[in-house]
Amino acid sequence: MKTKNLVLLALACVSVPMAAQAKVISGSANGMTWEAQSRIVGVTSTATIAGGGNPIYGATAAKYKGTVGLLMTYANGDAFVCSGSLMADRKSILTAGHCVSDGAGTANPVSTKAFFYGGTDQDVNIYDPANAGLVTTRDVTNYFVNSNYTGEVIDQNDIAVLRLSDFAPTFATAYDLFAGNDLTGTGFNTAGYGARSNGGGNVGANLGTGRLRQGDNRYDFRLGDSDFDGFFTDIDPNTGENFFGRADIRFSYLSDFDNGFAPNDASCLLGANFNLGGSK
Repeated sequence: MKTKNLVLLALACVSVPMAAQAKVISGSANGMTWEAQSRIVGVTSTATIAGGGNPIYGATAAKYKGTVGLLMTYANGDAFVCSGSLMADRKSILTAGHCVSDGAGTANPVSTKAFFYGGTDQDVNIYDPANAGLVTTRDVTNYFVNSNYTGEVIDQNDIAVLRLSDFAPTFATAYDLFAGNDLTGTGFNTAGYGARSNGGGNVGANLGTGRLRQGDNRYDFRLGDSDFDGFFTDIDPNTGENFFGRADIRFSYLSDFDNGFAPNDASCLLGANFNLGGSK
């Protein structure tokens, strides 16, 4: 296979504060060079409306009220933000493991606070102290990090559950877990308070956090799909690693945030390199 560039976006509900950088890793394997990072970027601008942001990314409907902002504080004084989803017991938040852990099932923050917003202004920054009267907060009292999470950017076990000090506010929507099996071809909606972009696409995340945005996408396929014949998941006997490292990635699903045109359809182009037909 000729050398290709493969760019992957980790699909956790991820966000980064202006003072921090998204975790990025790159490498080469099986004739491909690749880069992976914990970041999601829309096709067009997710700036404020006054700043020219596209209103299609607004998330003011009731169904988004269970998307919470998380603010983690560490012993050295650094603060990081992530997003999470309120679970059915109304005291648990499902989020990414990398939001609170570097792996090995351990949690690192000294404290974490969850922010709930029940209003309809899509440009309210929940982390701005000036908006404290508009948001409801809960302290996190316990962390449950998947013990198999390695800390790598591409890791299907990048999962954590945070337990709140009290029940979520009544306006917050609670979510259930998906009970199906194969996600290939399944549409989904992602929402969060992460870094935004004044242009989207190749501009990347160049604006701050704290304003809720959402968007639709589709799971195209998983890295362990049999059509790839172990290309991504087989272990190199010399390094003990798969395509991306040591984490389990068989059920890591790919979505490409393309613009709808065939030349920019990253998943389709990747499938074509493997001579795959059908939807791939």
